[in-house]
Amino acid sequence: MSRELTNKLLILNSILLAIILSLLLILNFDVLVEKFGYKPTEVAKTDIEYYGQKWYYPVQDSLKACFDRLRLDTTELPDEITEIVAAKLKGFNWNNEFQEEDLHSIEHNRIFAQEFPPDRGPLRKWVILTFSNFDSNFYHAARGRVSLFEFQMENQHWRMTRNFIAFGDGDEEGFEPIGCELVRIGRNNKYAAIIHTSYSGQGGHLMEFKSVYLEVDGVFKSAIDFTIFEYNNYLVPFINYSERYLEIQIIESDKAYFDIATKSEDADWEDKTFGVVKHFVFTGEFYEENPCWLYTDNPIYTNGE
Repeated sequence: MSRELTNKLLILNSILLAIILSLLLILNFDVLVEKFGYKPTEVAKTDIEYYGQKWYYPVQDSLKACFDRLRLDTTELPDEITEIVAAKLKGFNWNNEFQEEDLHSIEHNRIFAQEFPPDRGPLRKWVILTFSNFDSNFYHAARGRVSLFEFQMENQHWRMTRNFIAFGDGDEEGFEPIGCELVRIGRNNKYAAIIHTSYSGQGGHLMEFKSVYLEVDGVFKSAIDFTIFEYNNYLVPFINYSERYLEIQIIESDKAYFDIATKSEDADWEDKTFGVVKHFVFTGEFYEENPCWLYTDNPIYTNGE
């Protein structure tokens, strides 16, 4: 075989090999990027894809963790609880939560803390709610995030038994919720957090809400939302919002999850008029209205007192 023919075969084989390698790279591009692509030293991967590629955000260790401003609660917490909460918030990927590539600073405030149950029995817990928001998230549609931390005494130390970070929203304009409340919601001291928020828009449309958050299958989520107030400059005069100034009661019983009752401000709990007093039962996932309660021997709502 001549040298010229040998060189041509070598060139042809090289071209074929380059084509095969190129095809392999194209077909396995995502796998190779995932395995060998650049990532910061400490990263948290978001589930969101941009143009088919995963994005990585640096785990930031310079975000501010502040528990000095206590708006809704003035109870002093043990230092070890505060330190654990701050560390947990600091390690969370807030870039991913707020969909920002780089947060300059983020403020964490404790907005609520209560021992539960209130009788201070041997199984009492501390339940803490915090509010987190970053430095530029203050505009009409902005919402910060509410988190929950539960602690129980064990061997003379407070141990974190549950935590649900960024489970719910704060108020409009990026501010803290208007109010927070912790209530017993079922047997074995199950509890729910009731978060009070508001909305305004359309040149005079004002609304306030209360959302009942509880743990369902390991997730702390809203089981029911109530509109407790609504005002609208453009409201048709003869429309009656029956839930305006709505009041909520938890009906204690032997159920795994207690029922909830609501009424408008001027109504009595004994009122049998359809739609004035409403009754809600837990389905296993959320609360739904039970319109048939009017036709049963229902008790007067005394909230267990």
